[in-house]
Order: sequence, then C-alpha cells, then structure tokens
Amino acid sequence: MNLINKFFFAKKQSLRAIYTMHSIDASAFSLVGIFIPIYFLTLGYSVSQVITYFIIQNSVLLASSFAVGYIGSRYGIRKTLLLRLPFLFLFLAMLMTMEIYHFPLYLLAVFDGWQAALYWVPLNIVFAKNTSKGHVGMEISKLFALPQVFTIFTPLAGGLIASYFGFNILFAITISIFIISIIPIFRVKKNSIDFTFHFKKGAELFKKNKKYFWAEICNNFGEETDGIIWPIFIYLSLMKISAVGATATAVSLGAFFLILAMGRISDRFSKNKLIRTGAVLIMLVWIVRAFIDSELAFYVIGLISGFVFVVFSVPYYAKLFGIPRKSNVDEFFIFREVPVYIGRMIAFCLALVFVNNLPVLFPIAGLAYLYFLFGFSAKN
Repeated sequence: MNLINKFFFAKKQSLRAIYTMHSIDASAFSLVGIFIPIYFLTLGYSVSQVITYFIIQNSVLLASSFAVGYIGSRYGIRKTLLLRLPFLFLFLAMLMTMEIYHFPLYLLAVFDGWQAALYWVPLNIVFAKNTSKGHVGMEISKLFALPQVFTIFTPLAGGLIASYFGFNILFAITISIFIISIIPIFRVKKNSIDFTFHFKKGAELFKKNKKYFWAEICNNFGEETDGIIWPIFIYLSLMKISAVGATATAVSLGAFFLILAMGRISDRFSKNKLIRTGAVLIMLVWIVRAFIDSELAFYVIGLISGFVFVVFSVPYYAKLFGIPRKSNVDEFFIFREVPVYIGRMIAFCLALVFVNNLPVLFPIAGLAYLYFLFGFSAKN
C-alpha cells in the first residue's frame, strides 16, 4: 500500500508540476506569440515570406514529433521537456538580434519547430493519460482555463510594450518568464509518467479512427487561419500593433467566461450536438470576418469568436482526448501531427494564393467546419 501511495503521489505531483509549467509557459507565449509574424513584417519581410516561415516551421514540427516519440520513450518526460529549452532560448535570442545579425527565417523556423514539438507532444500525452472517464470535458476546460486566468490581458500588454518600448524589450520580458517556467519541470518525478512509442501501433490506431484524421485537418485549417492569418490581416488593415494585442485579449475575455461552464455542459449533454452547434457558429463568424474593416468591429468579433470557439473546442477536444485513454496514447498524439500538419499546410498554401486579398480565405476556413455537420459521425 505504501508503494502504491508513493507512486500515486509522485504521479499527481508530476501532473501538478507540468500544469504549472503550462500556465507559466502560456503566459509567456501569449505575450509574444501572436506578434511574431507582425515582427517579421515590421522588419521588412513580405506577407508571403512570413507565411513561408510557418510552412517550414510546421514541416519541422511534424518531422521532429516522431523524433520526440523516440526521445521520450528513451529518456522520459522530464528530460524531453528539458531538452526543449536550448531550442526555445536560441529561437528567442535570434528573434532579439534579428535586426543586427539578419538570421535567415528558415533557421528560426527550424528552432521554433523543434521547441514546439518538444513541448506539445509530451504535454498532450501526459494530459490524455490522466483524464478521467466521464469528466474529460471538465478536465479539458480546466486545462484551457488555468492558463486563461494568467493570459487574458497579456496580448494587450504585449502589444502596448512592443508599440511603446520595442520588440526587443518584449522578447526580453518573455525570456524572463520562460526561465521561471523551468522551475516546475524539476518537480516532475523520474519515470512517474510512462512514455513509449511504437510506430506501427500509432498507424493502426489512427486507421481505426479515420474520422478524426479528417476532423483534425478541417479544425487545424480553421485554427491556423485564426492564429496566424487573421492577426496579419488585422495588422495590415489597421497598421497598429496594439490593435492586434487588444483583439486577442477580446477573444480571451469571450472564452474565459464560458470555458468552465462549457466543461460541465460537455460532460452532461451530447458532445456531438455541441460540436455541431459550435461548427455552425464558427462558420458564421468567418463569414462576418470577411466583411469587417473597422477597429471596433475587430474587437467585437474577437469577443464573439472567443465565445464561439469554446462552444466547439471543449466538446471536440473532450472526444479527441478520450480516444486513446486506455492504450497507445503516446502513438496517437504523435501520429495526430500528420493531419494537423495537412490542415495547416492547406491554410498557408491558400494564404499564399490569396496573399493580396486575404479576406477571400476566411469563408473558405468557415466552410471547413461543414465536415462536423455531415462527416463527423455520432459514434466514437
């Protein structure tokens, strides 16, 4: 019994440490993440060059995710997360010194892709392995909500800092917060969370869940258009860095007040009905986005979209994280990067096609969610 208690306590302590790290990490990233494409634009890079950067970054992320599977299987969660740090800090250091050394964008994309894979693959696996049947929706909402508490106003703060003090000050503050996020990693107990990877098992698991393959393509098409292309469009429309941050804060406010309640609703009612409702609302938001051009309208649609995306995301991710709960969690979330990559590449390639008229892309992003009305079956 003592041995069991000791293991259980170590496991829970490791989870608390990882979630604390995630909250601090989210605070740092929300301060700067949305402004990275804007920063490149202010340095004189074209929109096409910025989009190409994200194509390279996501290609590296996909390839390195499989490498992370083998790294994590051999060295464990803690060492995998620690291995991320040199990639992360080199990436941020290069951002800070871009004006001096003029690093090629592809080099930054490589470091960015690796640090992302070394963070998100372990985090998704740890969370999926520790969800409770019947309470996945609530646990998903908590995973979203805890960082949300700390990040509601950080995009606004980031925009104001970049506008009045410059990007280098913003990057320096971000690095300081990321350094703090290292501390919880050392509270992750060695071998307290298993990490295994077998290529064949992952391929078989995804074949059994083909509908999620297509769902991830469609959802990531929309998410990446929202996370990268939409902020670029706001900046090009208003030429105000602070407006990009303020719009992101409006999205966070819209999400925050609904997110915990949505977790309870998702566990009590049909997730598929909630997903379909959210999909319809998202399509309407994307149609409206194609026709707005005033600063106030950007803030209002940001607030509404924060609400709408929660209605869809909480029940959808509750279903997604519930698939591999019993076995093959590691393999599932590594292979998940394949449809994620395809969806993002579709978004970026279409953005290159419509680079001189980005609003054309927005209704197309909305149409991607038709899959959740007609192709996403009611069965798990």
